[in-house]
Amino acid sequence: MPAFFTHYAFCVKNYRSLKDSSLKKMIKEHKNAYALGAIGPDIFFYYMPDLRLKDRSPGSMMHEKRTNLFFENILKRAEIMPRKKQKIAYAYIAGFIGHYELDVHCHPFVYEETDSEIPTLKMAQ
Repeated sequence: MPAFFTHYAFCVKNYRSLKDSSLKKMIKEHKNAYALGAIGPDIFFYYMPDLRLKDRSPGSMMHEKRTNLFFENILKRAEIMPRKKQKIAYAYIAGFIGHYELDVHCHPFVYEETDSEIPTLKMAQ
């Protein structure tokens, strides 16, 4: 799978390709939030406080189950935040969208090349 650095590099490339805009300015002002968003839910592959989950990490679940809900909820929440926090949230969301875009395009290739069982990576609707 695309690893942390791959996601980060992809988001840096996306940032550089943006035309000057309010989004680019928000990302520039909140680079750390953008970089954290670029990691997406992958950080949860390494977080297993609940042993009842067995082989299902929160990272796996976030990649496979109702992915559109995350986007719906984070956008709704960002809309009601104070302006300063809203900018941080939008920078994070932009990074997360970059993460998601790379996963959608790279996972099928990786699974094919590694002969792995292909889980359901669902596109948000």
